[in-house]
Amino acid sequence: MKALCLTALALGLCQCGSEGFFDVISPAAPGSVLASCGASTAGPVSAIEVGASTALPLDDAGAFAPLADGDTVRVEVGFQGSPMLVLALRVAGGNGQTCVQQRTDVVDEAGGRVSYNALAQRFTPMADGTAVTPPIFLPGEYASGFVTVRVVLGGVTLSRRLRVVR
Repeated sequence: MKALCLTALALGLCQCGSEGFFDVISPAAPGSVLASCGASTAGPVSAIEVGASTALPLDDAGAFAPLADGDTVRVEVGFQGSPMLVLALRVAGGNGQTCVQQRTDVVDEAGGRVSYNALAQRFTPMADGTAVTPPIFLPGEYASGFVTVRVVLGGVTLSRRLRVVR
């Protein structure tokens, strides 16, 4: 009986590719999301970049490797065994520590969604006037090939076509 209950629980939680799973890990309700960030108001965002996140520990912003169209990004395996892209965003603009609603979508060559993240991100500006997010985790079933990463943040939109390797 115990095994049956555990199997049912595992099947219920193992919806990694389903719409419901993404809604659970990336709620899109701006009020509740921003509240979870301890948000202050954001100043205007003048530019955004997407990059590979190499920050350690995982909740720190820091090391950032910008990604241009055609660059390669490696699929990482999370501590729970999920394949994912680990990205970060760098922004110019904003004033003081801010929490900004963002949406990052990853779509495959056919236009099908592989993953998304709609959690508000906290930015702490650095001396050069830019700010980098902590790592953004984008779990999904990634095949080797190209994906498009689309970011919408602070009224600015950015797309990058990236080559994924496993």
